[in-house]
Amino acid sequence: MDERMIRERNRILSELALLMYGFALCAFLVKILLLGKALDDCVVEYVIMIAAPVYQYVRARQRKLSLYQPELISRSLRRKKNVLSVAVAAGMFALCLWRFSADIREGLCSLAAFILVFVAVKLLVVKIEKERSRKLDREYEDE
Repeated sequence: MDERMIRERNRILSELALLMYGFALCAFLVKILLLGKALDDCVVEYVIMIAAPVYQYVRARQRKLSLYQPELISRSLRRKKNVLSVAVAAGMFALCLWRFSADIREGLCSLAAFILVFVAVKLLVVKIEKERSRKLDREYEDE
């Protein structure tokens, strides 16, 4: 197989992985929001939603690749993307709380804690990846 065929095969496989991730997310939302299932009934989808980004992060580190690429997205678009991701995650969490929690005060406290943890983890990962990107740039410049 030549390099072009390998690259196209890898592109197809990555698109398939994104589709599977999207189907798992949709199945999770349908089960939780429409069918009223508990989290115990959505273990496979939950594991896929958590494991896929973790696997991507681990494999990128093993392959000495940094996922941080600020030059591809403008600063304002990146900020909008971050706000949108927090809003979507918080909205999903709020819907789950609304569906399963009777106490509104407890639900709001849980939602605030979730948003804080989500933002903190996102900022921490971006900072780690930024440092890793600089380190890899220095390492490859020396070669």
